[in-house]
Amino acid sequence: MQLYIYQGKWAEAEKLYPCLLELKPRNIEILYRYAMLAYRQGAYSNAIDRLCRVEEITGFNEDVILQKKGIYLKMNKSDEAVAELMRIKLAYPRSAEWVLQIADVYQEAGRTADYNRMYAELEKNYPNEPIAQMALIQFYQDRNDTASYRKVMKAIMLNPNLETEQK
Repeated sequence: MQLYIYQGKWAEAEKLYPCLLELKPRNIEILYRYAMLAYRQGAYSNAIDRLCRVEEITGFNEDVILQKKGIYLKMNKSDEAVAELMRIKLAYPRSAEWVLQIADVYQEAGRTADYNRMYAELEKNYPNEPIAQMALIQFYQDRNDTASYRKVMKAIMLNPNLETEQK
């Protein structure tokens, strides 16, 4: 099977995976490779279905969720990509990183109102989070919003979570 993949004979490799999965139906490595094979062939829906099967076995799996997000973006399905990121955001509510990733998806999709809403959430819910403050600085600078920019800069200077060198 690996030889087929190495040779780019994906259709031949694709035929072998069901046999392997019949022998080892809960083997996540086999399922994951099967999903990635579908992805390489542009069979994005199949890749998503197979990654969902991986998650049924492993439970919450950040890596699989991020793979699914990437595939949904390839399919131009920003709502589904955001839904995947929301699962991670709910699991790690104190991390601003996931809010920023959701904002990025909205920006790429041209959904300005949703993008702006995520930055409003950043400012409200992560006032002392350095990554949020740095993102907000860029956000306000890009909009020439001097008053908000200065407000966030002042917050950065007073932020106890930032080392002096970072300020």
